[in-house]
Amino acid sequence: MGLPLLLTHVDQVTGAHVPGTSSIPYRDNMWHDPSDGWAVPLVVGSFYDAAFPNMADFTSVTLEATGLLPGEHAYVRFKHVTDWAYWKVWAGGGPLKIPSVKSLPGSGASTGSSYHDVQNRSLTVLLSGLDETEPAAVQVIRLKPEECPRIGCPVPPPPVSAEKEPFIRLWSNATQWPGGTLPEAGGDVKVPFPWNLKLDIEPPVLELLDIRGSLFFDDSRPSTVLAAAAIRIFGGELAAGSPTRPFPGRATIRLVGDRTSSSIDPVPDDSGRSSDRVSGGPKVLLVLGKLSLHGVPSLVSWARLGATAAAGSSSAVMSEDVDWVPGDEVVLAARGHNPDEAEVVELSAVSGRHLTFTTPLKHTHFGAPAAAATGGSAVVVEVGETCVSVTRECRPLSFGVLSVKQGCREIPINDWLQRNHYHSKPGSRTLPCTW
Repeated sequence: MGLPLLLTHVDQVTGAHVPGTSSIPYRDNMWHDPSDGWAVPLVVGSFYDAAFPNMADFTSVTLEATGLLPGEHAYVRFKHVTDWAYWKVWAGGGPLKIPSVKSLPGSGASTGSSYHDVQNRSLTVLLSGLDETEPAAVQVIRLKPEECPRIGCPVPPPPVSAEKEPFIRLWSNATQWPGGTLPEAGGDVKVPFPWNLKLDIEPPVLELLDIRGSLFFDDSRPSTVLAAAAIRIFGGELAAGSPTRPFPGRATIRLVGDRTSSSIDPVPDDSGRSSDRVSGGPKVLLVLGKLSLHGVPSLVSWARLGATAAAGSSSAVMSEDVDWVPGDEVVLAARGHNPDEAEVVELSAVSGRHLTFTTPLKHTHFGAPAAAATGGSAVVVEVGETCVSVTRECRPLSFGVLSVKQGCREIPINDWLQRNHYHSKPGSRTLPCTW
């Protein structure tokens, strides 16, 4: 960094600066741990203003106080230009502390107690010898400002001068892309605010897809896969169907890669200001706008097997007609007490009550009426196993696929997935679309 630190003594009664300001030079590789920083003696019981004259604000700073004993303290105040939403403070190995926004901590409080003066844009931190028994003890306090509120960043308003385009762009039309070329595999793609972009072809696998305008699946296509290492909907919308016009085909949002793949990092918005400070790791669908998914509802969500489906078979007969279609996934329940016998299969053909699977069954699934004699009368007992359609739900993101076919409702603005902490455990397969 190499910048000097200015330290000014403040009169705690009048609030005025005491004449004389110390300019502390930066010590490059002159300490053991950390190797860089500033070193300055402070007078206990005093109040100081600290500033970096060649830098408006910092994004993090670490304070180390040595030699404070019980009854001794000092205050250090940092003024800032940015309108930070709040500060994070860590003292030693203790838990995260959120500064008070009401008043300055008393001198008898613990180290790291602090006051965020929102109106005057400053943070005052207390260095305290409370509970210290060794004169050489080192106290470490780390400060980090946050631009977004703790509940998340608000959806950014569109640029004042920008208006939605009165026409629909086609992903397949190279002349409507910057430079006259279609996005390539492994590249980053940004959908600007004015755009209404139809996904009329299946695009290559992308790195970061940044949606600030409108991107929607073409409902004339039977199946479309949108794949990327990370997707951020930042004030825009990603849609498949609408409440009045459900999506008739299959729209799949696939997140690819592993923990080392590209991630969502804070980047400047259209004005050049880093207002989207929410970040995420790889394989993240971050919604800071609208994710609107509407599929055709199914009349039959589950049914019983009408005949036993043996292991190795690629077909089954249901007890009633179903309205499922090829490409849907169904779960066949376990025959006994072993839950591992339940299995998920994809349908390749459907004809009334008859289902055909893309892969053979691994286990036998019982389905037949059984007759039992009771007092000379025959009582028919339905004992067929249950078959459930799961395509009407959304797969969890940890499997790398958000597959939408039927019955998903619209997700309101700023209701982003990370806030709800949806994480599936190994072996789980589905998550209802009720975010």
